[in-house]
Amino acid sequence: MIALVFWVGLASSQHTRSVHGTVRDQQGHLLAGSVVQIQNDSTMQIRSYITQEDATYRFEDLPTDVRFRLQAVYRHHFGEARHLSQFSSHRQDVIDLTIDLSQHR
Repeated sequence: MIALVFWVGLASSQHTRSVHGTVRDQQGHLLAGSVVQIQNDSTMQIRSYITQEDATYRFEDLPTDVRFRLQAVYRHHFGEARHLSQFSSHRQDVIDLTIDLSQHR
């Protein structure tokens, strides 16, 4: 029974991945308090993460067969959207996000 539980846990972890990164402005300064959103392109579900002092974010347990859209927002400034491809073979992807604070939307 223990082996079955271990195998099921191992099998399910093989179909998930994570993505993490840092949010910075166009000059490389950390943007603590940024909101990073990740959107599942299949279901359109959105998850959010607020960066702490180190301006990092992390999303885990993402399906491997889905494309995701990531975008950061800092004080009404939106960064360019980036994508996490369903074709990536990495289990842990790194996508750093940049927000141009000189641009207004």
